[in-house]
Order: sequence, then structure tokens, then C-alpha cells
Amino acid sequence: MPVRSSAPQTGRKLNDCVTVKTWHGGRTSALSLTFDDSSRDHVRHVKPILDRFGCTATFYVITAALDTAEDRNAGWEEFASVAADGHEIGSHTVTHARLRGLPQGGSGQPNTCEWEIAFSKSEIERRYPGVRCLTMSYPFADSDADIETIARRHYLSARVGDFFPDNPIWNSASPTDWMRIVSFIPRFPPRRTTPEGDLPELERTKKLIGLAIERGEWAVIMIHSVVPFELVESYGGYETMSTEWLEALCGWIRTRGDIWLDTVAHVTLYARERDAVRVEGFTAAGDKIEFALVDDLDTTIFNHPLTLEVNVPGDWRRVRVLGAASVPEAIDVTDGHVRFDAVPAQGRVRLEKRTQGRPIL
Repeated sequence: MPVRSSAPQTGRKLNDCVTVKTWHGGRTSALSLTFDDSSRDHVRHVKPILDRFGCTATFYVITAALDTAEDRNAGWEEFASVAADGHEIGSHTVTHARLRGLPQGGSGQPNTCEWEIAFSKSEIERRYPGVRCLTMSYPFADSDADIETIARRHYLSARVGDFFPDNPIWNSASPTDWMRIVSFIPRFPPRRTTPEGDLPELERTKKLIGLAIERGEWAVIMIHSVVPFELVESYGGYETMSTEWLEALCGWIRTRGDIWLDTVAHVTLYARERDAVRVEGFTAAGDKIEFALVDDLDTTIFNHPLTLEVNVPGDWRRVRVLGAASVPEAIDVTDGHVRFDAVPAQGRVRLEKRTQGRPIL
């Protein structure tokens, strides 16, 4: 029979033997990089940096700006490559109007709050077949209870500002309000003459992310324009970031094995599934362990893999995972447990002890 592992576990125990890890891959914390306003520099400068470091991010686009593709705005075709490479395309509304000043209206009524929130989502999904627009960011990071009620009808989570570095509180692993995901905006000096002058803000940002790591929280960074440093002064914009600064941040993130870097949508899906999932039909006999991983969520939306740890008997050294969570190769037992990913509501998961020299069928 399975035994409890003495190794420390960070996650939610589903029974005496199965634990769902707090963050994907068993990492300590989560981090999402978000880019607002559908700027052309996101395609020209940001995406190549993310690709180089293997980072995935969220891009909050203004759909009317994508329609025109004028000045610094990218167009739908330009952002198609961003969507195709697995980055999230989220909504920053239709026109970036301040929602608090608009009538509530309806999804078919232009220049109303509901239209700004709902029509942008439908346009993104229409333009990019197969893409689910699951999260949004409020223009000017400004919202109220009525706006958030509308957003809740259309999205799984929504991003605000409200992060105060002097009293930093990131998003908990289980946010109490999914329509108020807080974010931090890096602040740069008013006069910027050398890339080195931006380094103190890089160190402060790393320190603030470090607090999220210590607490097991979810950090979200809000970013607008990103251009090479030589263009920063002439470019203007709101807290424009240099490509050099973003490269340094991404490089640091990739050295950290305790950060799960992913999109707002993926972190939202994971956390909401993790808190809803349960184990049913658990059996353990001989060289097999079986159970079903289930929840009551909409499986057409909530289908992100969760990271599980399953305690196994002390004489197990390698395990084959079959069924709904099929793993191509046998995996090693570490500290009395095995770790693997499984999507809820996909059928039964079966673990089999692998005996040396015995073929796996």
C-alpha cells in the first residue's frame, strides 16, 4: 500500500496519497509578464526577446487599434504570429475608453461598458479561430464593482494595478477576487541617459518578485512600450521599457527554477482547477494505484494540466503512468513519491510499479 512521504510538500492534499502542487511543475511561485496597448514594438522587439529566452507572455490588445494599424499600433496580421506561438491574446477593450465613465449598456451597444468588454473578446476570437480570450485588463487599470460584474460574465480573470511597492502584496495562490488581479509597473528615471541608469529599477523588480517567491504568490508585471535604449528618450510613452532591461529581466527569470513563468490565462486556469479538483475512486492493490481526477468545471475551458505528487510504496523505484495521464517513459520515484501532470475529467489515472527487466505493455 502507498505510504506518506516524509518530504515536505507544497500543495493541496486530495487524499492521504495524492497532492496537487500549488504551482505548475512544483515551482514555488508564479509570474506573468503582460504587455498593454497592442503596440507594434511588441511584435518587433518584445516577441524576439521572449522567443530567445523561451518565455511566454500575455498581450492585452485594443481591438479598434488593431483595426487601423496606424502610427505605433500593430495590426491583426502582425499579432497573428504572437498568437500562433502560444502567447496569450487578452482584451484591453475595444477603444481603451475609461470604463468608469460609460453607461453599462449591452454587448451590441457601442460606446457602453458592456460593449467595450464583450465585443473586444468576440473580435479576438473571431479574428483568431481556436484562440480563447479568457482574461482582460482594464484601461488605465481603473474599475469598480459594476465594471467587474460585467467583466465576470465574460472572463475568468481581469487585471488591475493596485500594487504598492512600499507595502507589497502580490496575488495569493488563491485570489479572493479574480476580477482584481493586481500588477506592478516598473518605474524608470525621468531622465534616462544610459542603460545603466535603469539598473536600480531592475534590482528593485527582482527583489519584489523575490517576495512573491518567498510567499508562494503570483506576481504580475504590467508593461507598455519596449524599444532599444537609444530610442527611449525620443519615443516617449508611458514608462517605456528598454529592450536591454527586458532582456536582463528575462535572463534572470530563466535562471530561477522556483518561478513558473506563464500567461495570465494559464495561471488562472491552473489555480482555479487546482482549488476545484478532487480524487474519486482511489484504489491501491499490489503493483497498481488507480484514481480519477475530477472537478465540476467546464471542461471546454478548464483543461490545463495540473501537477500531481503521488506517494507510492517504499519498494517502488520506477513507475509507469498510464490512462488519462499517460507519460511516455517510466519515471523515477523520489523521496517516496512520483510527480507528473494530469488534466482533470479525462478518465482514470493508473500507476504501475515497473520491475527491472519486465516489459511495459
